Amino acid sequence: PEEERVTSPLIVQLADLLVELGQYDKALSFSQEAVAGCRIILGNRHVRTMSAGNQLGDVLRLQRKYEEAFPLLDEAMTVRREMLGDDHIDTLNSIYAMGQLFNRQGKYDEAFSL
Repeated sequence: PEEERVTSPLIVQLADLLVELGQYDKALSFSQEAVAGCRIILGNRHVRTMSAGNQLGDVLRLQRKYEEAFPLLDEAMTVRREMLGDDHIDTLNSIYAMGQLFNRQGKYDEAFSL
């Protein structure tokens, strides 16, 4: 069913694979679908929703769409910190993604303060 498809971790993994292949536009499409579906079906503060949001933000970062990437990466990092704690691997992945975003923008102080 459609619900299972858009909330499946596999759709995020497929987007990751497309990123590795340099197919950012296709990855963006899958990532957007995953985020939208997860928000509707699982809610805004679900672990899978944050995973999809972090992945979408990372795709946008790779496309140099920094202003679009920031709110997604910031939300994922903030919610993961609240839900999972600072030492959880998913939280650390979000912190890394935010650091990469700030680094690309030359915002080294912001990256360091994460």
